[in-house]
Amino acid sequence: GVSADIKFDKVKLISANLFNYLEMGAVPGGTNRNWDSYGHKVEILNTEKSEIYKNILADPQTSGGLLVAVSKKGYEQVVDVLNQFGLNYFTEPIGEVVKLKPKTIMVY
Repeated sequence: GVSADIKFDKVKLISANLFNYLEMGAVPGGTNRNWDSYGHKVEILNTEKSEIYKNILADPQTSGGLLVAVSKKGYEQVVDVLNQFGLNYFTEPIGEVVKLKPKTIMVY
């Protein structure tokens, strides 16, 4: 009964060169299969960059990226644990869970 608002510019990328690879057409075949499975639940509001966003967010090469959802109250505790394991690059929130919207995931 909720949706997620995702700020694409906060999503951590493996490499800044990723955009160059996408421009060259280096997109794994599984990307489109992933998008075909759940793309109907996602709305990308930046239509100018929607294909790039889709190709990054649906990329299958992570073998299942890890997303941690935590209440604002527990955020500092989670950051402390991540920092203990050297994961401080991944402590900035990329979005928030919000009241149900027309799509399950809204990408800004």
